[in-house]
Amino acid sequence: MTHESLDRPLAAEGTEGRPPRRRWALFCALVLVLGGLVGWGVHRATEPGFPASDSRACAGSSEPLTELAQHVGLFLPTGARHLTYLTASEPPTLLAMAFTTDTVHLQQWLGANHLPAPKPDPQWSVTGPACSSLEDGFADPVSTRTTLPYGTRLTVSVDMDGGPGGPLPTVLADVDADAG
Repeated sequence: MTHESLDRPLAAEGTEGRPPRRRWALFCALVLVLGGLVGWGVHRATEPGFPASDSRACAGSSEPLTELAQHVGLFLPTGARHLTYLTASEPPTLLAMAFTTDTVHLQQWLGANHLPAPKPDPQWSVTGPACSSLEDGFADPVSTRTTLPYGTRLTVSVDMDGGPGGPLPTVLADVDADAG
């Protein structure tokens, strides 16, 4: 037996030339992590940005509806159909929104936002967002308004006979930065 053979660790039979299992596991884990990062990067690069990512948003919207609603203290309607909106980062109008809903959900939404019952008042009528079929508003709306928790004004016009969504009440709502 030579001195060289004593300095080398004994290898299991048939494992000469192979990396140890621990190195192999570490290599596999590293490949998986790098593959995941590359996949995530490709997904993020090909994902459409806002407003293209929200089919309800009009082109030119500055932020998603849920973010703006939280910012101004607006409760969003549950049970809304055909909802479209336009958000703006500059006053006076921060949000223009149109939707249809049934009368139960309409009353719940009005109550959640502390809006008094709508009444005929042409000076309070609003128009719909530019990408909705209600851009010109209603002929004879009933309207109501309130000041939201963060000082913005919510003005709502309702066509109780319905609009493009059918016989359901159709709602137009504007949130303005000027609550005066």
